[in-house]
Amino acid sequence: MNVFSGSRKGLMAKGLILLLAVPAAAVVTAPSSYAYCTDVGNVYYTTSQSPTYRGDYNTRTYGKSGGTLTISLGESVTTGGSITGTTSAEAGVIFAKASVSVGVTIKKDWTSSVTRAYAWKVPSTQSTGWIEAGHHAYKVTYTKKTVVPPCTLHTDKTGTIVGNTSAIEFTHS
Repeated sequence: MNVFSGSRKGLMAKGLILLLAVPAAAVVTAPSSYAYCTDVGNVYYTTSQSPTYRGDYNTRTYGKSGGTLTISLGESVTTGGSITGTTSAEAGVIFAKASVSVGVTIKKDWTSSVTRAYAWKVPSTQSTGWIEAGHHAYKVTYTKKTVVPPCTLHTDKTGTIVGNTSAIEFTHS
């Protein structure tokens, strides 16, 4: 059959038959990854934490070899955490996530009154020594990720911040 012969009306009819003969399986659809993703814009944090000590230098007391150093009741201990490279609001989210993980509240800054005394004798092997009060703290390593089209996690930043707990600790030289 010659498709190009015949009247103009015949050409249209033959062309129409050809279009209808295209199998449905030949229709191409967009991959599902191009579908609308409801998670786009969501922000996720992953954290890991390790315990550390944050001292309050203002409570440090020095003494000579053989002497006993004491931090007494009633002293105030203030320690500050570190949130370099992140905002206070973002640090709050990270500390909240880490607090749930370790089971205690972690904050950037914490002030406590010492509710007990600590004494330490400077060993004879040291010419001088010191003691100080501080807080039990956590070093929190975090990764911030955002879901971007088409439903892909994009790493926005990673970092480390330090937050304190209310638990008072003592240390010495």
